[in-house]
Amino acid sequence: MNLFFNVLMIIALLIAAAYFAMSEIALAGSRKLRLTRMAEKGDKRAKLVLGLKENPGSFFSVVQIGINAVAILGGILGEAAFTGVFEELLRGFLPQEVLTSVSFACSFVLVTLLFVMFADLIPKRVAMSRPETIAVGMVRLMQLFILVFKPLVWVLTTMSGFIMRVCGLPTTSKEKITNEDIVATVEAGVAAGLLDPQEQNAITNVMDLESRLVPSAMTARDSIVFFDANESYESITKKIRENPHDKFLVCDKTIDKVVGVVDSKELLKKYADGKPFVLKDSGLITPVIAVPDSPVDDVERLLDIARMPEEESYETMAGFMMYMLRRIPKLTDRVNYAGWRFEVIDVEGARVDQVRATRLKDLEVSEKVREQVVKEQKQAVAKTQQLSTPPADQKDLAPKKEDK
Repeated sequence: MNLFFNVLMIIALLIAAAYFAMSEIALAGSRKLRLTRMAEKGDKRAKLVLGLKENPGSFFSVVQIGINAVAILGGILGEAAFTGVFEELLRGFLPQEVLTSVSFACSFVLVTLLFVMFADLIPKRVAMSRPETIAVGMVRLMQLFILVFKPLVWVLTTMSGFIMRVCGLPTTSKEKITNEDIVATVEAGVAAGLLDPQEQNAITNVMDLESRLVPSAMTARDSIVFFDANESYESITKKIRENPHDKFLVCDKTIDKVVGVVDSKELLKKYADGKPFVLKDSGLITPVIAVPDSPVDDVERLLDIARMPEEESYETMAGFMMYMLRRIPKLTDRVNYAGWRFEVIDVEGARVDQVRATRLKDLEVSEKVREQVVKEQKQAVAKTQQLSTPPADQKDLAPKKEDK
């Protein structure tokens, strides 16, 4: 009976030690950002955990009281519970003078292994795997322990705080999230497969904007090099030599009137042919327009079109018209594709506002109806003219006027 009672007490002490170990690791490992989100969703326990993270002195005092008290009691009960058992097991193998010492040593090793395994290693690993969940689950009971041991906690907290202030150490914890923390979190997300490398690059570049100056990402208006649509060969080649860019803007006299973009390599190749030409008529200018019109994906779905030609080169219907025409669309410009006629019916400057889609079959029917109507009108006019003109024999029978 005495052995059974001691074993039950050791199991209870193991559970208590596991609780304190899990609470300590869970509070230290829980992330403030996630706890804040839980608190914003109405979890009051998350608010309590955030309070303990801000001022953890009383919490750690209770944890240390519990861990040390459990360890001492475990040693005492373990020696009493298992020493006699080992003496009975080893009595026939060891002399009497060393039997008690060896039995005590065996009892000590057994109790130590039990506490290291079930009261330290396993609980801490569990707490590290789900720190926020475990922290909010244990905070209520921890608040009760803090209240029960308040006098002793106050003494320990005051003494430890005084020693830390004397040593110049902070007594409160202020968790701050830095750029390095965010970058490290993103890298962990990529390693776990939650983020793509492209998303990592985008986030990292955004973080780097803080240390970048505006001229490193943007060009001042006065420093922009562009070609006029009617610029001479000598001036264009000079600009390319002085500013070796891959692409240049093409404008109509001023930079406020952008016509498009030209590739300097393609331009020089055309000059190498030796044939004179005007830049605006070279066919090398890629138009640049802003279009608030319908996305191509929506049009494909509505009109039951499998795929637009080279649709990866544009995203809107204005881009489709520009791609098919190879120039900036103008009013009444039309393109036939996949049984539909797409016609520009509204433009504003270089921007396409509306594109009308009409089924070619309907157009053919309308054309046939129009031709039939025109044919009938012509027949009616001819018939009217025929009725109003007398026949030749009637002309001969008409009375002649007498000469006076």
